[in-house]
Amino acid sequence: MSSLLIGEVAFLVVMAVASILFYRKIRQAKECYDSSRELTKNIVVSFLRELTGVKRRLEHLEVGIKEAAEKSDEALQVSAGIQGEVKLLLDKVEKTAQELVAIKSKIEGLGQEGVAQRKVRDKAVVSSPIPIREEGVLSKLNPTELRVLEILKEEGEMTVPKIRERIGKTREHTARLLKKLYERGFIDRNTRSMPYKYRIRKELKDLLEEGRKREEVMKEELSK
Repeated sequence: MSSLLIGEVAFLVVMAVASILFYRKIRQAKECYDSSRELTKNIVVSFLRELTGVKRRLEHLEVGIKEAAEKSDEALQVSAGIQGEVKLLLDKVEKTAQELVAIKSKIEGLGQEGVAQRKVRDKAVVSSPIPIREEGVLSKLNPTELRVLEILKEEGEMTVPKIRERIGKTREHTARLLKKLYERGFIDRNTRSMPYKYRIRKELKDLLEEGRKREEVMKEELSK
């Protein structure tokens, strides 16, 4: 009887210890679960915040894309209009060139008297807009303008971008400078190419060459 009681007591003690250990395990598991749940909650909240930020950025990006598309459509329309105007202008220039070729052919078929008259007219047309007969005409030009004339004299026909690279000025400044020289009759403009090409007038080229020769003669005399 005593042995049976001892056995029962021992069994109860073992069960009690096992219950305590099992309870501790359950408590630890619950703590881990609570910690994991809080961590998961924080991760989800952070992810939702980031997702909201991404959504807002995408909405801003969508608005920007729509605005860019509208501006692009407007630019394409303007570009199409400009291309149409350029095409019409080129057609007119080509037509004018063909008419000039036809006129030239007719003039070449004229007699000697007609040829002589044509030469007189050509000479008047060429020389009238160029003020090279004025006293000290080159002295009225600034150093940059003289530099452009020297470049055109040495290089021949050149576009605005090429001239701009040589003189180190802005495109707008170079364009205004060439327009001024063209309107004053110092240079010619070739409109058959895009962009336009500019060349120095033959009379002015000869004048510059004469001036260069005179300077060389003066230097030789001074060196003696």
